[in-house]
Amino acid sequence: MPVALQGLIILSILCIHANSIFARPVESDPFEIGEGWFEILLPSLQLVTTEHIPPHIRPKAEYTLKRLKLGNGERVIRRRRSWLELYQEGMLELSGLKVVAPLIATAIKRKAESATS
Repeated sequence: MPVALQGLIILSILCIHANSIFARPVESDPFEIGEGWFEILLPSLQLVTTEHIPPHIRPKAEYTLKRLKLGNGERVIRRRRSWLELYQEGMLELSGLKVVAPLIATAIKRKAESATS
């Protein structure tokens, strides 16, 4: 399954869950999201928007990150950290990390590539 599709499925589930929690519906439609619109920053594990988001969609994407606490919420950071630690301790290979946390895997590859450049 392509990484973009996995990320889309995860975001769809989160948005459905969020809609059941919040009275106001989520602004961003997960089916509008394009590949490369979000990335994980290391070592903070924060989810941020990238320059690849079209300008007319950026406000909705940033609102969604903030509203759902997907960018730097304590619970999501803890979850991301647990996946990263499994990888760092050798209990999960990069290929496995790509399945369960594709944006973290991409961040690790990006960091490794920038270190060798």
